[in-house]
Amino acid sequence: MLRKSLLKYNPPIKLWLKLFDSILKPILLYGSEVWGTKFKNKLDTWDKSHPELFHLEFCKNILGVNRSCPNIACRAELGRYPLLLDIQKRAAKFWNHLQTSKPDRHHHTAAQLRDGHPERDPFNYLVQKHGLSKKDLSIASKLKQLKESCIENYTNCWKNQMKESSKLNVYRTLKKDCKLAPYLIQIKNYKQRILLTKYRLSDHSLAVEKGRHRQCWVAPEGRLCVHCNINAVENEPHFLTECTKYHNIRSAYYKQFEYIHPGFINLTNQQKLPFLLGEIETCNILASEYVQSCHILREQAIPPINIGLNS
Repeated sequence: MLRKSLLKYNPPIKLWLKLFDSILKPILLYGSEVWGTKFKNKLDTWDKSHPELFHLEFCKNILGVNRSCPNIACRAELGRYPLLLDIQKRAAKFWNHLQTSKPDRHHHTAAQLRDGHPERDPFNYLVQKHGLSKKDLSIASKLKQLKESCIENYTNCWKNQMKESSKLNVYRTLKKDCKLAPYLIQIKNYKQRILLTKYRLSDHSLAVEKGRHRQCWVAPEGRLCVHCNINAVENEPHFLTECTKYHNIRSAYYKQFEYIHPGFINLTNQQKLPFLLGEIETCNILASEYVQSCHILREQAIPPINIGLNS
């Protein structure tokens, strides 16, 4: 309903996120103080749960990428964390409420029964995981400490997953944290913003990605660029910094990058990628225009499907 009524107005990313947190998240996490503890701190299991699948679908929808785009990259691009982190804090507050409720209340009795069978109490895992005691949970600072600890654990897990992902080779050179990417706010042109996102998150039609598909799978070294004679794999660095097809566009835009950041021309191709893919805030809009210009030229005359033919 939100998508149908608001998408035509192209709301800012921050507004989309605020709408999710204020309208959709309370529905998704209703009663999670009880059922959410069964997931403990297992992010792999949680990523397959219905609430997080909905959360990820929402993130990918407003970013404009396909469902196959890596979850860890989509959340990081928007500065989002798994909803499981919110659940753990909610569960801690709820447990403290059970402990401090009046003895004549049914939920107080339920809490006492759980205390008598710690092996059945999923909340005990949360307490032990973060080195807390049930008395600690009555202190607001301890609750804040718990959420910070959850964020730190997820960030470490995110960094490890980024290192292991071959699809995100370029993205991990750009993104070093899980904060909202500035270009998502600064670039007002909807099509340019989405196109830049696609090239950042490797959700494009370059040979390096097309060759991954089962229908036309090609070995990584055989995913060559058919737009030039360099005999190189058509990946993001090649597309943005090497391919001769875009030489004229590159020459014109490189002068503008050099004007904004003196010394840009002398950087290595790898060092230029953060500028060309919108990671440097002062070049966000210029980067989106450059990527769009190269993309349009590439799409104008797409050769027949012969990826790897030159290998």
